[in-house]
Amino acid sequence: MATLWQGLRYAAPTLVKRPGFTAIVILTLALGIGPNAAIISLVYAILLRPFPYREPDRLVRIQSMHTKTIGNALDCSLFDVEGSRKLDRTFEELGSSLTFDFDLVIEAESLFTHE
Repeated sequence: MATLWQGLRYAAPTLVKRPGFTAIVILTLALGIGPNAAIISLVYAILLRPFPYREPDRLVRIQSMHTKTIGNALDCSLFDVEGSRKLDRTFEELGSSLTFDFDLVIEAESLFTHE
């Protein structure tokens, strides 16, 4: 700690005397630390943060399948989920989610016309 204070006492007058150099040092540190902090936060949020459940290794996904066309998944209705919640004692808790698959098609004139 003593060495740190000694370095700061030495650097402070130099930084005050040369404001251009000081601005470049601060800008360089800001541009180095800021993006790194943002990337680390993203990596933690996406990859490293544990699930907000007590035992995430015991999570199970249940999905309805259409019987006539093999392989096509169907959404369970809210009545199916509530019925399973009342009758099934295998699972501690049941939840549901809904996803949508769609194709976005925009009909517009091309900006790059070839003649």
